[in-house]
Amino acid sequence: MPSRVQKILILLSDLAAQVVAFALGAWALAVYGQYSSFEALEGWWVTTGSIHTLVQGLFAVLVLVRFYMKGIYSKRLPYWDELRQILITVTYLAALNGIVVLIAKWPFSRVLWLSSWSLSLILIPLFRAWTRRTLRRLGYWSRPTVIIGGGDTAWSTWTALRSEPNLGFQVLKFLNLEKDLHPDIASTGVPAENVQREELVSSLLKLVDEEENLQVIIALEQSDTASASSLLERLSLFFEDVYLVPSLGGLPLFGMDAQHFFSHEVLLLRSKNNLGFRPQYWMKRAFDLVAASLGLIAISPILIWITLRIRRSGPGVLFVQPRVGHKGETFYCFKFRTMVPNAEKVLSDLLARDPVAKREWEEKTKITNDPRVTPIGEFLRKTSLDELPQLLNVIKGDMSLVGPRPILLHEVDKYGPRLSFYKNVKPGITGLWQVSGRSDTEYASRVHLDTWYVKNWSLWYDIAILFKTVRVVFKREGAY
Repeated sequence: MPSRVQKILILLSDLAAQVVAFALGAWALAVYGQYSSFEALEGWWVTTGSIHTLVQGLFAVLVLVRFYMKGIYSKRLPYWDELRQILITVTYLAALNGIVVLIAKWPFSRVLWLSSWSLSLILIPLFRAWTRRTLRRLGYWSRPTVIIGGGDTAWSTWTALRSEPNLGFQVLKFLNLEKDLHPDIASTGVPAENVQREELVSSLLKLVDEEENLQVIIALEQSDTASASSLLERLSLFFEDVYLVPSLGGLPLFGMDAQHFFSHEVLLLRSKNNLGFRPQYWMKRAFDLVAASLGLIAISPILIWITLRIRRSGPGVLFVQPRVGHKGETFYCFKFRTMVPNAEKVLSDLLARDPVAKREWEEKTKITNDPRVTPIGEFLRKTSLDELPQLLNVIKGDMSLVGPRPILLHEVDKYGPRLSFYKNVKPGITGLWQVSGRSDTEYASRVHLDTWYVKNWSLWYDIAILFKTVRVVFKREGAY
C-alpha cells in the first residue's frame, strides 16, 4: 500500500474520531444537558444545532490542517511526541472555538463544547492506534529497514526502533562493516552479514529487488564518522530516504535545535538546560504542588486503611530515612514501614550466610524475596503504595513527583562524575528508571537513565512518565 494512502487513512481516522466525539457530545447534551429527551433536542437542532454543526465542522478541519502543519501526517512520530502534538492542538482549538462562539454571541452549550472536545482528545489517539494496528496486522504499516553497522551504535539504534512500534521500522538485516559484531545483536533474531565497504551498495541493491521502499539507517561508530559521511553521500543517489545516527552520546537531545548555513557544510547544534530556565523550574514546582495536594485528598481513604494495617504488624507507621536531595542536601524521605522492626540485624545475618544475596545487594541494593519484609509490606512494595507518603515530601519541597531515584548516603560514590546532574534536580517519587524495568534494572543503567532525564527534562516527559508509572505498577514489572 502506498505511503500516501496510509497517510490518508490516518487523516480519515482523525476526522472520524471528531465526528463520533461530536455525536456523543450531542447525546450528552440530550441526556445530561438542559434537554430531557431526544425529542426536545430536535427543537434545539432546528434553531441552533446547525450552527454548532457548522462551527464544529470548521474546527474539525482546522484540527487536520494544524496536524498537517506540525508534520503529523508527513512523518511518523514517536508515540509520546505524537500524543503531545495532539494534546496541544486539541486544547488550543477548543479554547479558540469557545472564544469565537462567545464573541459572535451564537447560542452556546457548555455541555456540548466540553464533552465533544474532551472526547476528541481521547478518541483521536484511540482511532489512530486502531488504524495503525489494522494496517500493521495487514502488513502495510511495516517499513523494511537495513541497519548499516554492527557495533554499539547499531545495537542502540535497534533497541530504540524496537521501543517505538509507531514508527513501523522492521529491521531485516544488519550489514556489519565493523571488525567485531556486538554480542547482543545475535540475540535479536535479526540476521547480521559481514560486508566489505566496496560491496555495500551492491548488497543493498540486491535487497531493494526483494523489498520495496527499503529504508537504510547508517549507524557506525564515532571513529567511522568520515566513512558515515561518504556512505550517506553515496547511498542518497540510490535511496529516497537515508537515515544517519550521529554519535551524540551524553548530549541533551530534547529541545536541541539544528542550524545549517547556505553554501557551507557546517551544522550547529544548540542544546538547552531546560531546568536552568527559571520559568520552567517554577512550572514544574507548581505542577508538583497542585498534583500532590489533589492526590493526597483523593487517596486519603487508602492512606487511612494502610495505616491501620501497618499498626497491626508492629509499632511505627512511617519509615524515615536520610537521602541525598537537591544540591546535595540531606533530607528525610518518608515511606510506609514495610519491614520488621529489627530489619538491620536480619539483613546483616542474611548477607553473612548467603553470598548470592550479598552479591545482589551490592549490585542493586535490593534483594529478591527479602526476609525483612512483612506480609503487608510485601503488598505495599508490589503495588508501590509504600511510597505514597512521599507526597508529603513533594509538598514540603524536598522531592518532585518525577525525578531521579532518591539515593542513600552510601550510594553517592556509585554515581561518579554524573552526581552533579543528580544534584541539579529534586529526586522524584517515580522516574525514568522505574518505568524502564524498576528493580530489574542494573544500577549503572539507573544512573544512566536518571542522567538522561535531567539532561532532557520537559513537563510533558513528566506527564508521560506518570502515565507509564501507572501501567508499570498495575503490571508489577520488576517490583519486589
